[in-house]
Amino acid sequence: MNAIWNGITLGFAAVGYLSAKKESGISYEQSLKNQATIEKIFLFNTGLDVAYIAAGFYLKERSKNTVKKPERLKGFGESVALQGGALLLFDAIMYSIHNSHGKQLYNMADKVQLATTANGIGIVVKL
Repeated sequence: MNAIWNGITLGFAAVGYLSAKKESGISYEQSLKNQATIEKIFLFNTGLDVAYIAAGFYLKERSKNTVKKPERLKGFGESVALQGGALLLFDAIMYSIHNSHGKQLYNMADKVQLATTANGIGIVVKL
């Protein structure tokens, strides 16, 4: 069961990696939009992970009151709870990393300013 869950997780990771690899040369505004989207996705996934853990504990508890293959239900419950815990840890770490990078990205906007001079328009970068 854990191998199946890990295979599914690996598939999601591969799709995410390949889609991120395609993006290059995007604008600053698109970077900000992508940043906000990825942070929301990791937060949403964190909530799903808590639901996985709860479902796993539910299945494990239900195995105590079933007659038909209780060991299988217990194993499924433990597997789902374990996978949910691992994903919760992963999503929390990824959200933290992306949130930190997002703050740096937003701070960059404060350092760049479009200004007019006697000679035309220029960009002022505060160091």
